[in-house]
Amino acid sequence: MQKFGFFQNMLLLVTIWTLSAPVCLGQSSDSSEPGASAQGQHQLEAVVPKLIRIWGFNAGGLDLGTWDTINDMRRIRWTRVSVNYGDSAATRAYRVTATTDHPTSNFILTNPITAEEIPFEFFFNDQTGRVGQLQMTAGVALTGQTNAMYPLSNDTRNSSVDALARASDIDAVSSGGYSCVVTLIVEPE
Repeated sequence: MQKFGFFQNMLLLVTIWTLSAPVCLGQSSDSSEPGASAQGQHQLEAVVPKLIRIWGFNAGGLDLGTWDTINDMRRIRWTRVSVNYGDSAATRAYRVTATTDHPTSNFILTNPITAEEIPFEFFFNDQTGRVGQLQMTAGVALTGQTNAMYPLSNDTRNSSVDALARASDIDAVSSGGYSCVVTLIVEPE
């Protein structure tokens, strides 16, 4: 018996910028005498862009489990968001966008054999838990998230994602495995 697999392969897309180091070379002085030393100056510059990390997704994804035939199916996962910018929560703002692999780009679990579908709701919270969480619309960014940790780390749980499939929608489909890949994109503002 196959249980409901949710986000069997949850993908995480985080844009990571590379460290660029443009080098400007100064001129060296010349000495025409043998054995004399020469001196020159070189100005080095490096740009470190705003970076952000989200951590806390595992290979098992966000599994809703097996339906009990009565209740909604819901699962929350605590995550960690950290940045390398800002000296306070207000200056560490970021935005979160969720996309899916469903052809309509909506939050829909699909059975690959029967093609039946179960819509679900997806939430993000810039703190742990459900209090204050915001329901996401696929492809639309949630802006103004400000609870990121500084510096970049994997240590503190400070955000969460939550998925909810309603019992009335589950009751309308055949038994089997249903899944959807959600890509969560976090970007500095």
